[in-house]
Amino acid sequence: MDYIIYISGKVTGENWEQCRQKFQKIEDKLRSIGVKHIVNPMKLGLTEDTPRKYAMKICLKALEKCSAIFLLSDWTESKGANEEFEAAALQAKEVFFEDMNDFKAIELLMSKGYITV
Repeated sequence: MDYIIYISGKVTGENWEQCRQKFQKIEDKLRSIGVKHIVNPMKLGLTEDTPRKYAMKICLKALEKCSAIFLLSDWTESKGANEEFEAAALQAKEVFFEDMNDFKAIELLMSKGYITV
């Protein structure tokens, strides 16, 4: 099974383009350290006009298929990201945090063979 990381952070109430760029920056950073399989929720076909409830249904469904969640620094300010974190915890997924510079942790786990991307 592929190791897939889901990116989670604040979207609602944010400028859509800035939010898209924020998520893309993290996706690019994960790819730069060798992560091949990433779910960027800004690329799930949702728009800024998508009703929140529907968007969360799509995002939580995508998260189910992932091995881990990577929480952006603003995740605590987001109801949706908190729901995603709770879902990830209930599904026993690995949790990584931007605030803790967990890019290094991911690199170490990959180098030791604990996670295969």
